[in-house]
Amino acid sequence: MHYYQLISHVVDSLLKDIQEFKNLTNVSVKEAYETLLATVLDGVYGRKVIALQNPVLNKISEKTHRIFEILAEILNRGLYGLSICDALREVIDIVTLYPNRSHVIVCDALAIHDILLLSYEFEARIRPIFAVNPGGKTKTYEYMIKQCPIFRGTLIREVDEPSLTMIARIVAQIIGASSEKYDEFDRCIHSSQIKDFQGLVTLLYQALEKLLIKVKIHLNAGFTVLMLADHGYDINLTNYALYHRWSPRAGPSLSILAPLLVIK
Repeated sequence: MHYYQLISHVVDSLLKDIQEFKNLTNVSVKEAYETLLATVLDGVYGRKVIALQNPVLNKISEKTHRIFEILAEILNRGLYGLSICDALREVIDIVTLYPNRSHVIVCDALAIHDILLLSYEFEARIRPIFAVNPGGKTKTYEYMIKQCPIFRGTLIREVDEPSLTMIARIVAQIIGASSEKYDEFDRCIHSSQIKDFQGLVTLLYQALEKLLIKVKIHLNAGFTVLMLADHGYDINLTNYALYHRWSPRAGPSLSILAPLLVIK
């Protein structure tokens, strides 16, 4: 099975687990985020920061671990170009199927636990597609505009270091949408406020809650939302600082995820 198909199969199964988790629990959205964040840390880093009481969380942990195994294999084999361009083509094809207006949100960082919470909130309305940060570092968008066929003929291909705002505008132009950038998670990465796991949850949830509000405003106005992120971010479990680990060879890496999402 093609890597791209394989990871899509695991993601589809993971979304069903998220729905099961939601059906079995009666907690606030922030409490759900805390649990899902802890589950990701268990699955990817093998570290339990809180007890995972719900049995479905073990399935989420295992599938999260599997997703990052596949992403690391794609990166190690140098197949990331195919991954990111295929993913971009798929989400644009999905968006153009819907007759309603679209809005593009280009994020500077978005991690898998953030996406799980978005899936928890929007349920069947969300379609996440996981690709690999091509080659590491914060150059996903630069790679996309130079390599992906969808950007051929656009002036942005002549720009060496396009801003997030420029990327958002050009993707929006391709599909006839409005656009904006979102960089609250990048601000979190450069924050020194985190002291413990609860502090980490509070800081990240504040950033995610603002994004949730933006998405809900556009959905309520009849838009389909296309969300892109250039990479994820990693968590130092000694001091809970956020950082980037670009190579899976150095240890499990959340930063290598380059997610694309359609929410309708």
